[in-house]
Amino acid sequence: MSNFDSSIAYYRQVLSQVPNQLQLNETDLATIYNDFAYAYRDSHRYQEALEYYQKALEIREKQGPAHEEDLATTYSDFGWLLMNMGDVQKALDFHQRALKIREKILGLNNGDTAMSYNCIGLAAVYIGDFDRALNCLEKALAIRRCCLAAYHPYTAMSYSSLGSYYETLSKNFQKKNMRDKAVEYCSRALDMHKQALLIYKRSVPPTHGILGNSYASVGSIYLDQGQFQEAIEHLTACAVIRRKRGGSGLLHILSRLGQAYSEQGKYQQAINSYQEALSIAQKNDNNTLVAQLKANIERCKRNLS
Repeated sequence: MSNFDSSIAYYRQVLSQVPNQLQLNETDLATIYNDFAYAYRDSHRYQEALEYYQKALEIREKQGPAHEEDLATTYSDFGWLLMNMGDVQKALDFHQRALKIREKILGLNNGDTAMSYNCIGLAAVYIGDFDRALNCLEKALAIRRCCLAAYHPYTAMSYSSLGSYYETLSKNFQKKNMRDKAVEYCSRALDMHKQALLIYKRSVPPTHGILGNSYASVGSIYLDQGQFQEAIEHLTACAVIRRKRGGSGLLHILSRLGQAYSEQGKYQQAINSYQEALSIAQKNDNNTLVAQLKANIERCKRNLS
């Protein structure tokens, strides 16, 4: 049984005993609903997560000042869900509500306050409010560097978020044919993602998904910069982690890895990566990507002959 299945089974067992056996109070019930929602969100079952966050919120918004910190947690978690569902403006509203409470009761130099700033910053990136995004992301990093251990994964999260911010700016300048600015911000993005990777290597297990994501971020920028050997090293490290963990993220990385090998003229390695990606794409019935990968394989085979 997966961690998700065991979590859901546990909470269902608890809820099945309410109200006759356990007589849970509303605070406990809201916590269970929030944890239920988190488990669903973590498994990408967003509609179920939405249902349980709404149940938790309905209770916590009635509870008053004594439970404001719990309310801020639900606002923040709900905001994450809405970001994942693409409702960025509404997510921003929930993160702002969480921040208002956290600044009032926890103060500025607190990890949860930093999380709210980080979330608001990421949402601001999505809607193109870059000044606000940078302000919030830098505040989050400053707080985390002040109140967390030197190699804390949340500090790495801040560096990664700033990396995403600079990547977005770089792409915007690229679209405007402002090459010098695009290169400058791409370089800044790489520096941020490398700093994040350095911390993640020291703070999370070697097969943790977030470490794989960090390798992918660094490798993708190296690929875009034409630094193919560095790209291969980082994308390969990501692929190793994602093979062990499963999930859909491996397909994209293998495709990018094939591209890096092809650019280096290592066509057999490129074919191997593309073929592994192709087998995944075929299982997922991704016909567009299947056609693209087959074309890439044929092109590499022609270059080999």
